[in-house]
Amino acid sequence: MVEFNGYLGVTDALMRPLSHGRRVVSHFLDVNAVDGFRWYEDGDLRLGFQPLFADERYASRPDELLAEMRESGLDLTERDEDGGHDDYYASLTGASFALAHRLTGIRVTPELFAVPRD
Repeated sequence: MVEFNGYLGVTDALMRPLSHGRRVVSHFLDVNAVDGFRWYEDGDLRLGFQPLFADERYASRPDELLAEMRESGLDLTERDEDGGHDDYYASLTGASFALAHRLTGIRVTPELFAVPRD
């Protein structure tokens, strides 16, 4: 599912029940560069983090995917919140989609966004 201009996919009250009996992965990015990544499995939030600050993970299994996060292009070292992230920030969406692909097997491509689906 792709949601344009919304944040329901990172809303715990909605995603936790939706994930019962299945895996749900979501990534959110708004125009103000606020972002979030969530991995739910059978009603359990297993991993949550902001891709720019991937060293600050939370949930029931925050360290289970460290190798996959690194291999996807996420930087797990502590980052300064004062700025200087422009070069790295440009790669975060791709890294987040790569991690989602590893978890779901679904590759997000430009073609998926080209044609509206029901």
